[in-house]
Amino acid sequence: MFVNGVQEKYDNRLLEDRMNVEASVIGVIYKDNLILNDFDLTVKDFKTKEGQFLFAMASKLNQLNISTLTEFDLLNSFTKEQQDKFYEFGGFDLIESMQNNISMDNANKYIDDLYKENAILQLVDGGFDLFKEVSFDGKEVIPFEHFKKYSSQQIKDFYDDYVNRIRTLDLNKGIEEEEMLITEEFIEKCLSGEELGTLFNVAGEDINGNEIYAFPKVSAETGGFIQGSLSMLAGYSSVGKSTLLIPIIMALVHRGEKVCIISNEQDISPFRMNFLMWILVNKLKYNKITKKKMRVGAKVLTKEDINMINTARKLFNEEYKEKIYFVSIPSTNMKVAKSKFKEYCQRKGCGVFIYDTFKIDFTNEKDIYWMSLIKDSRELFELAKKYKAIALATIQCANNTLGQLFLDSSVLSNSKQVKEILENLYIVRDLYATEMDKDSRYYCHPYVNKQNEQGKWEQVELELDEKRTYKVLFLDKVRAGKNSTAGNYAILLDFYGDTGAVREIGYCKPKRARLGM
Repeated sequence: MFVNGVQEKYDNRLLEDRMNVEASVIGVIYKDNLILNDFDLTVKDFKTKEGQFLFAMASKLNQLNISTLTEFDLLNSFTKEQQDKFYEFGGFDLIESMQNNISMDNANKYIDDLYKENAILQLVDGGFDLFKEVSFDGKEVIPFEHFKKYSSQQIKDFYDDYVNRIRTLDLNKGIEEEEMLITEEFIEKCLSGEELGTLFNVAGEDINGNEIYAFPKVSAETGGFIQGSLSMLAGYSSVGKSTLLIPIIMALVHRGEKVCIISNEQDISPFRMNFLMWILVNKLKYNKITKKKMRVGAKVLTKEDINMINTARKLFNEEYKEKIYFVSIPSTNMKVAKSKFKEYCQRKGCGVFIYDTFKIDFTNEKDIYWMSLIKDSRELFELAKKYKAIALATIQCANNTLGQLFLDSSVLSNSKQVKEILENLYIVRDLYATEMDKDSRYYCHPYVNKQNEQGKWEQVELELDEKRTYKVLFLDKVRAGKNSTAGNYAILLDFYGDTGAVREIGYCKPKRARLGM
């Protein structure tokens, strides 16, 4: 039985499968109540009276941490009126029947079917005639019939594609016309720092009230991230690109941004680990736990370790709630990535898009492959520009350039053309042992800038520890200041792989040479 107004509002053809779809979802929920924690379902997703009532009951059981409904729970958790209504709808016999007619192996499909049914009704509410033929991919199709084989996401993509095919002539798109005057407003923006981008020098405070530094030198050299721009972090495989993203993300959140991370390389677990380690090391100043110990588990962790882990978890969930979102996609599908970035921008208010990673098939010499990668990067840039968002993507360097000491966009091979649309291009590699040897022709001359007694800045040699791991970060393209090529410098990073901690320690002058690898 449908709730009031539904049958009058919609064509019967739209509702013929509705009862079965809702019954399947209710069966799943009552078989595994914890599934409610994985999906953003609400009572409004159901259009039958039974569906709305039984879902509301299941939601209450979930809040009470009751996994299975029993007569005892019914009596103690619901009013007499609710109990009567439960039995009026069929009671435990109805629940059992719904459970017997479903397979938990198909749980996701049942829930997607519900989303699909709701998407169809939303389209009708928006004025779309689903029974009228439309042209799509060179064929005349009736959307409602076409949708029967679609998932809910495919239905959304269908209409995104359909709307995007509408030809328009927008003469004013992107055009701004003004007389060239230096206005008071412009000067005020400069004086207030508004012409700077979003800085990522500081990522908050630790438990002692001290500032946590992210990348102050890189942030200062580049002037921060500009809204409506795309920057890239390039590096060789396993150099730690994803790890380097964490302090940048935390710094941007500290500046008030919300971040959406989309990864086609890793699921959420490695990112959760990196964020947890960042909180432990930087916020709580606790360095006794490594990633390896976390993976081994409780048998190698002390009671103090476990207490600190729980403290870090609680701190992260409280301080960063609804500020960082993660989406894992199965392949380098920019269409899906754009759709998700757009969704999280509009629904969650995300102003930062992190894309990890642009994968390059260096064995594929066909021009179409490189053109596709360049096209994808342009689409991500256009998306950032449209939504005035900050976009940052990772990309892999060509393996055949390993051993090259001074890095520039040439290490991206044919995809170096993406540099044209980038606001900033950062390239990272490991510091080689020979570059730490003062007697080597490849010595990198590490240094820090310090003021002498006369107040003048001078370069002071930095002593490196051969037992430590260092990274070299090149600023190949920057919107302000000198890039690495023009300034003959790179930034030195101290990299703690065990904990994922990273910090800037100074500069170096890599040789323009190549090692035999």
